[in-house]
Amino acid sequence: MLAHRLEKREQHRIGASPSPPSPVPPMTRFALALALVATLTACDTVAPDDLTAAPVADATAAPSASASISDECRTTLGAVTVDQVIVPAGATCRLQGTTVIGNVEVLAGATLVSSGATIGGNVQSDAARSVKLTAGRVVGSVQLSQGRSGAVRRVAITGDLQVEQNTRAFTIDRNRIGGNAQINQNTGGVTLTSNRIDEALQCQDNLPAPTGGGNTASIKEDQCRAL
Repeated sequence: MLAHRLEKREQHRIGASPSPPSPVPPMTRFALALALVATLTACDTVAPDDLTAAPVADATAAPSASASISDECRTTLGAVTVDQVIVPAGATCRLQGTTVIGNVEVLAGATLVSSGATIGGNVQSDAARSVKLTAGRVVGSVQLSQGRSGAVRRVAITGDLQVEQNTRAFTIDRNRIGGNAQINQNTGGVTLTSNRIDEALQCQDNLPAPTGGGNTASIKEDQCRAL
């Protein structure tokens, strides 16, 4: 009789349905929802586009406008190659064996001291404090106007040499000039010695008149006729 009761109790235990899970308290459900929202928000912070690799800069791209700042010279440049040189107003630039592909421009109140430089373009100054070119070569022309003092010595100039309206002493000595030499309206005194000029040596309205000698040119005019 006891065994029969135990057997029925065991059958009832095995066939009984599992008890339902305990309900989740409301505060627990709210906390889980907040956690899910935070996870989704964190995933959204990485946009699909952000997963792509950053573009590689094109080495052949043209330089930006700020690159022009590197053309300014306020110090000494040695035996390097640069595109062009601009001496800012009031600054001093020294070229020592430098190769300049383009022009050299000297602004108002600036000073240029060049020794053994090769310049592929022109040398131009307007109201400069001082311009001194020694040895080296200028493939273009040299135009020095409305400044103070200066000197051009032993320079090979393919084009013209123009020295005009300067107020202090200028020395032009032993140069090889492929074009004309024009010395006009200077008031500080100009000395010209032993220059070889392929075309004309022209000197007008200088006060005092230029001095010197030993210059050769296809023709010598006005104040430089006897030089």
